[in-house]
Amino acid sequence: MVKKAFSNGYANVDEVIVARFGERISRNFFRDYIPKVTGLPAIEVSPDWFLERYRFYQEHNLWTSMMGKAFRSVTAACGKNRNEDKGLKVFYPERGAQMITDALEKKIEERGGTLRYGVRVETVERLSSQVVVHYSEADGTRRTEAGDMVISTLPVTELIGMLSPLPPEEVLKAAQRLSFRKLALFFLIVNREFLTEKIQIYFPESRYPFKRIYEPKNLDPTMGEKGKTGICVEVCFGEEDGPFEQIREEMFRSVLEGLGHFFGVREDEVERRQDREVPYAYAVYRNGYRDELQELASYLFSIDNLISYGRQGSFRYNHLVDRVIDAFSETLQFIKTGKGKEEFLGTPSAKSAFF
Repeated sequence: MVKKAFSNGYANVDEVIVARFGERISRNFFRDYIPKVTGLPAIEVSPDWFLERYRFYQEHNLWTSMMGKAFRSVTAACGKNRNEDKGLKVFYPERGAQMITDALEKKIEERGGTLRYGVRVETVERLSSQVVVHYSEADGTRRTEAGDMVISTLPVTELIGMLSPLPPEEVLKAAQRLSFRKLALFFLIVNREFLTEKIQIYFPESRYPFKRIYEPKNLDPTMGEKGKTGICVEVCFGEEDGPFEQIREEMFRSVLEGLGHFFGVREDEVERRQDREVPYAYAVYRNGYRDELQELASYLFSIDNLISYGRQGSFRYNHLVDRVIDAFSETLQFIKTGKGKEEFLGTPSAKSAFF
């Protein structure tokens, strides 16, 4: 049964989860959570939604330790285990994940590179031996840059539409059938020392609009003033819900209601808030999405000096760690070898480390 669960013989993610964890776990933890993230019922979501993350835990030996910790917690709650649970040790950088991009920025500048911010890519033109990028500055000034290799982390669906000349109609239509889920982030300063002792809490229940809340002060006490704490509340939404600017206040009211129900937070305890929209947060693994993604991968396979990479550039719903590791393995190796994609990758694949 377990072997079958991790094959590609299942029609949707719900079948995989039921086979691995059972009907009760699927019903109580996943069937309401998956629609929050994807906007689709679990039976319309590809098995990849679960299998790719499970594979990460296996490869990094995290699954056994996670399940062991969960088992110890349950048995301790039942009075069957008196051993102290030391929990998971987390090493948190002083300025968070921002330190990765700060280090990249420093290295680029040290080696004579130039970074431009606030620009908008308009066209990626294919020439015989180069890819030329046409973009506009914040003030409207239009510029052009050419390079031996162009690495794009733009959503691959957007990149396809920026290519010049345009790809064939079937490739453009395949890109249009793929979609991303948006994310609204509500960062709140709450007049409490701590909201909870947890770093993060997931909310699978449909009664709560948010899917996750995390509290940075529980990672590092210096990330908050005395008597105050900050929390970040994540709410997924889609194009069908309307523009963020039009729905943000209604969304925030539902967030407050959920916080009040679960934590007892009152509105007058929220000192201030900051909102942010992440428009391409999660690739939606709708059943059959691989066929469309294969169309895009096959077309980009023919352009050796253009790399589409990253969670958005590879259309991946998996861990940031996966993408960072890939950057220092296959993608970097490809650039260093100077080989073409066919020689390096063999054949185009929707699940290549890069396109």
